[in-house]
Amino acid sequence: MGAKTNLQAALAKHMAGDLRGAEALYRDMIRRYPRAPETRHAHGNLGAIHLVEGRLEHAEQSLRAALRLAPNDPGVLGNLGLALRGRGRLDEAVSCHRKALNGAPTSANALNNLGVSLTERGDTEEAIACFERLLGLTPDAPDALFNLSVAFERANRLEEAARHYGKVLDRAPGHLGALNNLGNTLGELGAVDEALECYGRALSLDPENADAHWNRALTRLLLGDFANGWREFEWRWKAPVMQGQRRRFDQPAWNGGPLTGRTILLHAEQGLGDTLQFLRFVPLLRDAGATRVLLEVQPPLLSLLRASPAVEGVEVIPRSPDFPGGSNLPPFDLHAPLMSLPLLLNRSHPAAPDTPLLRASEAATRIWTDRLTAAAPSARIRCGLVWAGRREHANDRRRSLPLAALAPLRELAGVQWVSLQVGPAVADLASWSDAPFDASPFLTDFAATAAALASLDLVVTVDTAVAHLAGSLGRPTWVLLPFAPDWRWMLGRADSPWYPTARLFRQSRLGDWSGPVSEVAGELQRLADGRGAPQSSVSACAIASCNGAST
Repeated sequence: MGAKTNLQAALAKHMAGDLRGAEALYRDMIRRYPRAPETRHAHGNLGAIHLVEGRLEHAEQSLRAALRLAPNDPGVLGNLGLALRGRGRLDEAVSCHRKALNGAPTSANALNNLGVSLTERGDTEEAIACFERLLGLTPDAPDALFNLSVAFERANRLEEAARHYGKVLDRAPGHLGALNNLGNTLGELGAVDEALECYGRALSLDPENADAHWNRALTRLLLGDFANGWREFEWRWKAPVMQGQRRRFDQPAWNGGPLTGRTILLHAEQGLGDTLQFLRFVPLLRDAGATRVLLEVQPPLLSLLRASPAVEGVEVIPRSPDFPGGSNLPPFDLHAPLMSLPLLLNRSHPAAPDTPLLRASEAATRIWTDRLTAAAPSARIRCGLVWAGRREHANDRRRSLPLAALAPLRELAGVQWVSLQVGPAVADLASWSDAPFDASPFLTDFAATAAALASLDLVVTVDTAVAHLAGSLGRPTWVLLPFAPDWRWMLGRADSPWYPTARLFRQSRLGDWSGPVSEVAGELQRLADGRGAPQSSVSACAIASCNGAST
């Protein structure tokens, strides 16, 4: 059998869906005919099999081997771009898709793949141009219209996104992605009742659609419907985005039954702020008679929580290195995700703590107080602001704000600014005329950050883990919220049922931070002038994003 005949046999198996048979023939061809012209197709098609089966590293190897034989093959370049995008290497993916499009300027696949990679990289305006060009070639393609809608949504052009999702549904009424995303977009526009209708329509078509259930749960929690929200929140474990955090232990999950004589493992999930927020439910299991309560948390929280009064009598342990596995965990009988506790404990409303959940080291707090006093002995108030969260967060483009938007705060008299910002946004401080005290070199974990916060008068923060840390410490905490906030901050209220010392400052218009920033500036100046006091007796404040963490 020659190379050409071998390739034809492999292609026949490939087209018939016999991927194992095709793979064997492609590999045999590569071994027997390494220099034959047809061998580039064997490499490329083997890469395509790896790609469709999710073996992205092997796909990249095979596709690069094909490109060494045919450097400008648009199909191979496109598949390599998909493999690289799947591995999170978006710059390389965009480069591959550009080369593929140069070789096939009217290729719908090349245009679509480039647009998707640009969207994921955040280059939404160029992505929109790609999809509009694609729709000029294929005007009735619902998927191209859907991807254009996604790009509009990522670009914060929400009215256009909603309109285009509507067009997708006009052409494909059963498009579940469009129904889910239209619901999300309407929610971001403040039309929460219409958002619930979209999720309901999606579930009428597919009752097992995990994304629709989870989105509806989050909307119900946002509206304060905790009883129904917690129940539907359990669908998160069937959502694709959560599969990387799902624990698959041999021991059974706790169903809310008696714990007497049992050891239960509680495991943190999602963000660091989520862990801090749901910490309040842990003592209830200790008090329910469990012989031993293990609390597995993310490593940055370990030393802080081990000293927490909220988990006295609970064994706080670090997340297993092979997470979501559990190779290093102590023996246990039952397990439960931390964010499932309200449902399992039948708590239909948030449980506001009577006393702070967390406690900072007194010795470390004194060091911070002395440090800040030495830096600005005449300051009347030491105050701050979190302006940026972790950039990888799905909603960071809405919850974070540019430091330039906080210009009104720079002019306040009598205020010492203390920056707790870490990560890339620390560089933004160079734009401030009077440089704040940069605390980031001292912030080695959340215990260190807690000591800094405990030495401050007030914390002003966007929605990151620092809001939960400050609130759990019982510190006066002012939270700047986007027009469509995360579910935990609810709607239409200036306080939080989760944190008694929190005060919420909300956007009144989508994407416009001027209103809440102006309100914060006025209130802060009033405090600095001695015409008021924060909500609890404390002694300083910070510009902060705690260790780059986010909820």
